[in-house]
Amino acid sequence: MFDYARKNFASHTTGRSGNSTMSQELSGNLTIGTQNSIGLFLISPIVGLFLKHNSKLNIKLVYGTPESIREEMKGGSVDIAILPDAQMEFGETMDQYAKFLLKDEMWLVGTGKDPSLPKTISMSEFTQRPIIYYSEMYNSFKSQLDKKLEETQAQFIPVFEADNVGTLKRVIESGLGWGFLPSFSIRKQVRTGRLSHIMVDDLMFSININLYSKKTAASRKMSEGSTELTNLSANLIHSLGAVDGH
Repeated sequence: MFDYARKNFASHTTGRSGNSTMSQELSGNLTIGTQNSIGLFLISPIVGLFLKHNSKLNIKLVYGTPESIREEMKGGSVDIAILPDAQMEFGETMDQYAKFLLKDEMWLVGTGKDPSLPKTISMSEFTQRPIIYYSEMYNSFKSQLDKKLEETQAQFIPVFEADNVGTLKRVIESGLGWGFLPSFSIRKQVRTGRLSHIMVDDLMFSININLYSKKTAASRKMSEGSTELTNLSANLIHSLGAVDGH
């Protein structure tokens, strides 16, 4: 039933987005900037579909830290940025059009092969297992995490640290330890049982992912097409993850 629903939903969203983007007849060059975790799981899958219906459009996708992408956009080398909410992350707004795309969370996950993993913990229990550390986590989440660790007087040295979500997922799946990862990048693994989501009672975090575009007519027109396709991709991710309650 799940596979049937997934195929039908994917077919429906492809048809909707195809009709919308074909009617825009976009052309020219478009540079999209984002961070690795967002681009790998949300942006990359829709670029091919976007180009299919806008054959005269040239898209360049660049990865970087949110800080570097913001600077590139200010300098004019990036037309559209898909980033966590600037106000929450940096304490300031970006001087561009902003559109909400989706809400992300940080989930504590461990291997799905370990039946001894608890369903729920408090932060005082976080350091009781080896920790896999995502070095490019949201700044606002890192501040909350550091504050909670200070309150519980917990200290740790990660057994493994990286800035690539794909690598960290595989390391956690292997059973080396547990760690916090962006929820939309691991929903599939949680749904299929490859990863287990552990609730943390005293540390819950969510943040908006926004699309920022230059304040020009051309960029705004392109961003509207990008926003619709990105929203459809985000809805697909959430809908598939929601089938079993995750």
